[in-house]
Amino acid sequence: MSVNEATINYITLAVPNRRRNRFTAFIIHALGCWHLEMGRPITASGETYRACVNCGARRCFDEETWKTKGPYYF
Repeated sequence: MSVNEATINYITLAVPNRRRNRFTAFIIHALGCWHLEMGRPITASGETYRACVNCGARRCFDEETWKTKGPYYF
């Protein structure tokens, strides 16, 4: 875990629950999302991808090698 990740995690936990979602969204918007939390692979319209839980960015997923590949897209 890098220093920035630890700082964001500490700041996010220090904020009360009712404001945590807005504050986390602000931090992600201000610093940019690092796509650390990716969801399970999803297949839709013949395409398999994983989506970032925080911002929704998608990345192609190869079902044969079980690896995420390629650039992120929205």
